[in-house]
Amino acid sequence: MKKQEKIQEAYSSHWEKVKPYVDENGWCDFKALWGDFGNSKGLEGIELETMDPYDPKYCYFKRPVSLNGINDNNGWIKIESEEDLPKEKGHYWVKNKVSENRIDFDYIDWDCETTIDLWMEFNTHYQRIPQPKPPIY
Repeated sequence: MKKQEKIQEAYSSHWEKVKPYVDENGWCDFKALWGDFGNSKGLEGIELETMDPYDPKYCYFKRPVSLNGINDNNGWIKIESEEDLPKEKGHYWVKNKVSENRIDFDYIDWDCETTIDLWMEFNTHYQRIPQPKPPIY
């Protein structure tokens, strides 16, 4: 599923009414919707989060809580072409195509045994596992 489809799904039956006011990360300008909804409290049946409730500039921007993390796909990189593959060797969490909820651990070094074709055939997303910093004491 694409990012835009997830945003539309999160707004469900309200999508047609809100879509002119929703940005690329699912934030809706509820101040613009006051005429349609009467207030900025929310949409029936959808739990909302506020961009910044303490900043007058952003307190009217809300989105479904289910979209939290959509800005960066929760740190996952979607593999749609060879250009999306990891550039550095290292350890990665990998979401595979075979098992919907399975996430595997993999070590990537394109110069060694890892083949690009196999990796693309079986995987949909990856996320680098950062090297921990050494202890201070």
